[in-house]
Amino acid sequence: MAESGGLLNRCTSQGYHRFESCRLRQFYREPSAAKPMAFYLVEMRRTVLIYGLAMAVLIGLLKIVEYKYLVRDIPLEFYVGAVAILFTSLGVWAGLRLTRPRIVEVEVPGPFERDDAALERTGISKREFEVLELIAAGMSNNDIAERLFVSTSTVKTHVSNILAKLEASRRTEAIAKAKRLRLIP
Repeated sequence: MAESGGLLNRCTSQGYHRFESCRLRQFYREPSAAKPMAFYLVEMRRTVLIYGLAMAVLIGLLKIVEYKYLVRDIPLEFYVGAVAILFTSLGVWAGLRLTRPRIVEVEVPGPFERDDAALERTGISKREFEVLELIAAGMSNNDIAERLFVSTSTVKTHVSNILAKLEASRRTEAIAKAKRLRLIP
């Protein structure tokens, strides 16, 4: 494992360094399936508005019913208790409905199949492809050189050719592009 200045100098299997700055770059570069925070704020505002309007309508209905149909001898605490019970039960129902686990079925594709046509289009040689697979496995240049029985400078040349052919500026970017092209799993 190569160390430079006391810092680990290789990628992890996820395709980024273990340092926070690299993780943040990776996070901001790739689109996330999660919903943005603004979505949750809009949802929360809408829920609060609906609850508030429902409470205002209910209190208005209770006042109309109180003046028209019921005897005025029923104390105010009864109405407050009725509204509290109603909204508590509504909150419990909504909480149970919103927090129940949702079952999401995801189709898992079959075993990985390399796209040979994309490999031909990129012009990556067999040896460069071997180096790309080892880069994706998180190996450093020295480790790759030992594994393939070549010099480190040869590995560096292969890596620079891979970066040029995949139009990438970093190893992690090359791995991500190779995965998008279905060159590596």
